[in-house]
Amino acid sequence: MRNVGEQPGCKLWRIDHQSLQISLVPQNQYGTFRCDDCYIGLKTVIDGYGRNVQSIYLWTGNNAHQFPQYLETVNLKVSLLEQKLSDSGFPAGTKVAEKQGSESEAFRGLLQNKKFRYVTGVQLKEQVNVRDEDYPTRLYLVKGKKNIRVKQVEVSVESLNSGDVFILDKNEKIYTWNGKSASQMKRGKAFNITTRMRDERMNRVKAEVILVNQDKEPEDFWSLFGVSSPPTINPPSVLPSDDAWDNLEFEDHQIYCLQFATPQEDTKDPPPSESGQVLSITPVYAKGQALSTSMLSPEYSYIIDDQFEIYIWHGRFSLVSVTGKPLATNEAKRILRESDRPEWTKITHVEAGLEPILLKSRFNGYWSWKKEGEGSESNTPTVKPRKQIEEPPQTPKSTDYINVDALHFPEKYAAVQGDNELQKVPFSDIDGVLSKELDIWFIKDNQKHELPPQEFGIFNSGSCYIVHFSVRLQSYNRLNVFYYWQGRNASIDDKGTVALLATNLHHKSGRGAFLVRVVQGKEPDHFLSHFQGYACVRKGKRGDPPPSLLMYHIRATNLWNPVGMEVEPKPSSLNSNDVFLIVTPQSTFVWLGKGSNEFERKAAAKILEKQNLNDLPCVTMEEGEEVPEFWSALGGKGVYSNFQELQQPEDITGRMFQCSYRTGSYMVQEV
Repeated sequence: MRNVGEQPGCKLWRIDHQSLQISLVPQNQYGTFRCDDCYIGLKTVIDGYGRNVQSIYLWTGNNAHQFPQYLETVNLKVSLLEQKLSDSGFPAGTKVAEKQGSESEAFRGLLQNKKFRYVTGVQLKEQVNVRDEDYPTRLYLVKGKKNIRVKQVEVSVESLNSGDVFILDKNEKIYTWNGKSASQMKRGKAFNITTRMRDERMNRVKAEVILVNQDKEPEDFWSLFGVSSPPTINPPSVLPSDDAWDNLEFEDHQIYCLQFATPQEDTKDPPPSESGQVLSITPVYAKGQALSTSMLSPEYSYIIDDQFEIYIWHGRFSLVSVTGKPLATNEAKRILRESDRPEWTKITHVEAGLEPILLKSRFNGYWSWKKEGEGSESNTPTVKPRKQIEEPPQTPKSTDYINVDALHFPEKYAAVQGDNELQKVPFSDIDGVLSKELDIWFIKDNQKHELPPQEFGIFNSGSCYIVHFSVRLQSYNRLNVFYYWQGRNASIDDKGTVALLATNLHHKSGRGAFLVRVVQGKEPDHFLSHFQGYACVRKGKRGDPPPSLLMYHIRATNLWNPVGMEVEPKPSSLNSNDVFLIVTPQSTFVWLGKGSNEFERKAAAKILEKQNLNDLPCVTMEEGEEVPEFWSALGGKGVYSNFQELQQPEDITGRMFQCSYRTGSYMVQEV
């Protein structure tokens, strides 16, 4: 209690009933009280005479009366606080006694009117060693294609098949069993899940992740399933295909919202708690959709029914998590009884912020729970353009210090670091230009051939290209950039040839030239800027006749980087976050996803113009307003990725940083 009462504001202290120690409560914990403890609040205001006036609040928990000696200590602490204020020359203020459950409005205002949450302490009657507890063996299936999910299945060799990945959880040992036909995506997902499972339990047990491949199992592996010899593994056909599984998974989920209600309002008449409260259960999730964190609110608790697992998730500000956990458990058990689930189906309580990876893997979105108003945009740092910065911050000279702010906002430090146009790969719209040229060559028969200007911006995934951008600045310095673009399906010979030829051109151009390797699908913005918002990638090699039905997937985050990628012309290729262009011999269709942005929509019009497709009738439609001819061109209406997150436009640009000790000092540099 140092320097108390000197500054206007409020402070809150907690007095622990066991150690009798007093500690300052952080502001982010205001509103959370322990029923066994007492709290001292101090509010300081300035009166009309300019004097500091204090009000002291003593909050007592319902269970604190069980400790008479503790209450004496609390009263002593209050007396010491009053004495400190008196010795500092402050006038005598008011003293208010607060009780749990009947707090005054003044006390609630002291704590910024936050919702109160009462926490009851738990004491173990005897020490329990978690290693000695009976930990049930669990088996999880990792399956899917675009929407890989983890589902608990029965611990039996009959559950295994050679086309999927399975996780066998033995608490101290976590096995990943890879079927011989399992895809790399499934194996990678399973590896991520098992390592997270291991890390989550590191405080209670030292778990080990063991990788097991089909037909190479250790001798004791099959004994974990209760069999003595290697069994016959089922083929992948025992389960639906991965494409079908992505859709079937959505049918197995259900989410129920839990909140307190009066008995008259509740139609199911659940058993009331000791306080007379009843629990209302309301379905909030429509089957057939992917689970999203946006379906959960920190104000409530939820039952997340995943068929063979049930999670009871409690939000940070949920009242059910305080006194209604037994009622929530009863509701979950009722769901199990009514649906005739297997005996090994488990019920797990989860607090917000402590979600296990097995639950997180079922949801799309970010697991960040904030009340409305927290983390507002006012806290986001604003970046001024370089010309408006009068005194730019100095870059620290210490090589051991990493300036994180400079990594996030490099434009603030550009002037200090001597950044100029000769030190970075230029964009097409570089300032101070006298002249600029763009030349493109394609690779064929181990030679480079000049590409006609009308084909600039069109690439084929089976070919490789060299792009040369040359610019003369007003300072008469010349900048040369040599890109070599490698198609995803190009031959090894073409990829090697384009790298060699581009390197030779780079060496001939002298000092100051840039050589940049560009891989299909990873084109940087400064590369795409040379095509003025028009770039598309077709399948096959250059010169191959185009198919009668073309479908472009158009993605962009700014004016410079729109790319149209040719994809399979079928409904499953659609995505609510982007724009798609379908070209048929008779007409063209522009499909605008709900989450698409203006750059993607403009790029579709530019592709039509550049490829001379404006002579064909064009139908532009929003998602959900498709004409019958559109679905007919794609072979019929089908399922595609339309998660809720994809229907919201987002401007997310990936950045990569290289961390190195190569020079003897730790350096972080964006690449």
